[in-house]
Amino acid sequence: MIENKTKDLGVSKRCEDIRTALLEIEQALRSSGLWTEDSSRPNKEAFLSTVPFCLDTMDLHCWFQYVLIPKFYELLKTPEALPEKLCVHTVAEEYYRGKWREYRSLLAALRRFDALFENK
Repeated sequence: MIENKTKDLGVSKRCEDIRTALLEIEQALRSSGLWTEDSSRPNKEAFLSTVPFCLDTMDLHCWFQYVLIPKFYELLKTPEALPEKLCVHTVAEEYYRGKWREYRSLLAALRRFDALFENK
């Protein structure tokens, strides 16, 4: 019984950390001027892309806003479904190469987000 409560507290803490990280990513996107209004949302077909991160149909920051963040809020409803490992910050570092200073807060937020999945 105590073991289950401890496990539940661990899951709860992890979920709270993930929610906090998602908010940090959103804030970094907003402060960098990358957050778009819903009127700028990519069309339905853009989400059907088979290319990783939909890079052939939308900018990476749109993928963060319209795919990554909503998907993880949905996954948090069933924490067992959370992935074991993530590496979105490495994709972002490559995508924003040459603009690292400009997107420093976003890259840092993504790095912290990825770290939550390193030692599950």
